[in-house]
Amino acid sequence: RDVLGSRGLGDVYKEGASGYQVYMATSKKGKYKKIGDTKKLNLTKKSLKKGKTYYFKVRAYKTLNKKKTYGAYSVKVKAKIK
Repeated sequence: RDVLGSRGLGDVYKEGASGYQVYMATSKKGKYKKIGDTKKLNLTKKSLKKGKTYYFKVRAYKTLNKKKTYGAYSVKVKAKIK
């Protein structure tokens, strides 16, 4: 499932970003775990269970001289898998 575009997390788009880090939690107050990096504003996460709710957040980064500089995290977005 596309965990970015379909849930409004694409709003974190930053001009000149090298990529984006995507984080997911399985509960509202749960710990967020990085599930991937993407250069575009889409990321497919397999093995999400139907009927379960997941929470996502994203942050942009820019790479300069092999060093990453990170932007702020997006708002947290809730997604119930149908």
